[in-house]
Amino acid sequence: MFSEDFVHEQLRERQFEIDGEIESQIAVDSDQTNFQEAIDALSKSRAAAESAFRDLEVKFDREKLSQLHEKAAVRKQLKEYGDLTFSEVLARFPERPSTPTKSFADIL
Repeated sequence: MFSEDFVHEQLRERQFEIDGEIESQIAVDSDQTNFQEAIDALSKSRAAAESAFRDLEVKFDREKLSQLHEKAAVRKQLKEYGDLTFSEVLARFPERPSTPTKSFADIL
């Protein structure tokens, strides 16, 4: 961001005539730059959120296989096992559920 004095000095050095519209042009350019920075920040945060969602989904599927199929011997052919997806869990529990009183090992 340049100060108004600096801009006027640079224009005089290059022998440009100042017609009074330079201030509005600088303001518009500044707003455009700020707007573009906001758009870039939004894009980055959306990409980070999508990446985090995919990472959680992969971890969910890995833990589902490890905990239910391998440790608890739940059959993959069961309808309930197939219906247990990351997006379904998020839809069913929009907020974090409370911690169960019994651990997984205690239940088994």
